[in-house]
Amino acid sequence: MAEEQAKQVTENAQSSEQGGEGTANAGGAEKQFSQDDVNRMIKARAEREVQALLKAKGLAGLDELESLVQAKNAAKEAEMSELQKANERAAQLEKQLADAAAKQKVLLTQIEYNHADRIYS
Repeated sequence: MAEEQAKQVTENAQSSEQGGEGTANAGGAEKQFSQDDVNRMIKARAEREVQALLKAKGLAGLDELESLVQAKNAAKEAEMSELQKANERAAQLEKQLADAAAKQKVLLTQIEYNHADRIYS
């Protein structure tokens, strides 16, 4: 029974695509649908499916979904900003470390020179 209905719907859709009008068998009587009627029915069905999916996920509507996406994107952007700040801080610390190592090397060289100067004087 369900297979017959699916076959009928498929045939109706094919007929609709070919001729611009479809037929549906409801209780033996043929009813013709214009392409606009079919488009409206498909649009209404798609809207119901979207609403059912949103409701299943605990969302009130597309506006709430859009708000959640915007909040997620803002949080991701803020997180990236924090990452950038951390990277800049790490670069500053690495520079300070390199500067301190260079100063240490200069001081060690001066100490060695002074020590050598005292020995040979």
